[in-house]
Parts: sequence; C-alpha cells; structure tokens
Amino acid sequence: MFMRGILLSLAFAFAGLSCHTPVEDLEHHVVHRGEMAKLTVKDGDNVYLMLDKKDAYHAEEALASKDLPRLDAMVASGKALKLPAGTLVKVLRDSYADRKVEVEEGPLAGKTGWVVWENLKSLDRTDR
Repeated sequence: MFMRGILLSLAFAFAGLSCHTPVEDLEHHVVHRGEMAKLTVKDGDNVYLMLDKKDAYHAEEALASKDLPRLDAMVASGKALKLPAGTLVKVLRDSYADRKVEVEEGPLAGKTGWVVWENLKSLDRTDR
C-alpha cells in the first residue's frame, strides 16, 4: 500500500511537469483578449466559427474526425460561420481553450463566433 502511494505521487508529479503552457514566441503565441490574429488551420482551407460557445465542443469533435459534412451542416443550420484561413480577427474574450473573436475583414466582417485558440495565429510585427 505504501509503495502504491509513492508510485501514484510520482505519476502525478510527472504529469504536472509535462503539462505546461506552450513556449511563448512569435510563432507559438497564445492570443488573448484585445489581440489581433489570423485564422489558421493545419489541414484544409477553412476555419469554422461557432456562433454559440456550447456548440464549440461539437465542432472540435467534427474537426478532429475530419467530418466536413457535419461542419457544413452546422453552417447551413446557422450554428457556424465558415471562413478562409488567413482571415483577420480580433479576440474579444478568452475562455480556457476557446476564444470569442470578431471578424475584421471580408463579407462576414463584424460577425462574432467562438474558435479554438490553436486556430489563431498571432500577427507578426509586419502585419500590425
């Protein structure tokens, strides 16, 4: 029993060391309220903004499984906006892994929605 307690303590200590915020630099900056950013995506050309934060989890699920028809159905039903990667946005609010953003350019300028922070790239100094 004593040994089990030690092993559990070591496991939690190791997990605590491995869970840290990403290194902050221009390439890997977690954007926060008030900052300008560009929408980005690893695979594909579009980023989906959820109009209601409660739908953000479902969008993340669909993105992880590359279920584009599900995402497009969210757009068709009015739950999401589909924007091209590279679109300029302003972060309005932080909420753990999600950010509420306002679209700053294009035909959807002025619209707001929620996006996972990994889909936001900080502007470099030449874009500001």
